[in-house]
Amino acid sequence: MSTKLDPYTEEGDEPLAYRALSTGAVASLILGLLSVITIPTAMNSLSACVAVSVLPLVGILLGLRSLMKIRQLPDQLVGGQMALVGTVLSAIFLVAGLGLGTYVYATEVPEGYQRVTFKQLKPDDREVRRGEIVPADVLKYDGQQVFIKGYMRPPSQRIQIDRFLLVRDNQECCFGAQAPAYFDQIQVHLMEPLRTNYSTGLFRLGGTLHIDPDAMRRGPGHAIFSLEANHLQ
Repeated sequence: MSTKLDPYTEEGDEPLAYRALSTGAVASLILGLLSVITIPTAMNSLSACVAVSVLPLVGILLGLRSLMKIRQLPDQLVGGQMALVGTVLSAIFLVAGLGLGTYVYATEVPEGYQRVTFKQLKPDDREVRRGEIVPADVLKYDGQQVFIKGYMRPPSQRIQIDRFLLVRDNQECCFGAQAPAYFDQIQVHLMEPLRTNYSTGLFRLGGTLHIDPDAMRRGPGHAIFSLEANHLQ
């Protein structure tokens, strides 16, 4: 006489154990995969890379926490390998991104140039109240060789460009109908034989910075900050 097996039992004697997939393990894997963004970000900006490093950091924390819970509740949870992969990927991209970003930051400024950022060009509230449109610590760069990074505002000419407007970022604030603020733009003149084509990517420029605070009084089209660029990357 044969024994009929219950479909919900194994070999007709013990119930099949159901174990849930750890949501933390899934999240850790997703964050580990997304953490690859640290690499291209590191190529452009160390500060931006530090900002996006929150992704791998959270991926590591979720992965380790999930591994701990799975080991504590092996009869209730699965996903240990998924959590491990997510943790490892997050750790790799965190270290690689920050390492690459630090290297790029330390080596991108050519010898003889001083690093300047768009953030420095913006006066603070106290300077604005005093009517100082250019910060005092920026005026010292007038006539000096500086290095600055930014994006090209779309010009009418797309190839063999020798003049263009360098802006702080390539988001809607700069490329929309509204013109960027005066401290978020630099008029660039590429010296011979430098020429470039239009690109939405990051530009690294070096050259002589000229500052003309009176340009604002002369109306639109007169830039306060201009750069005679002899280095282009």
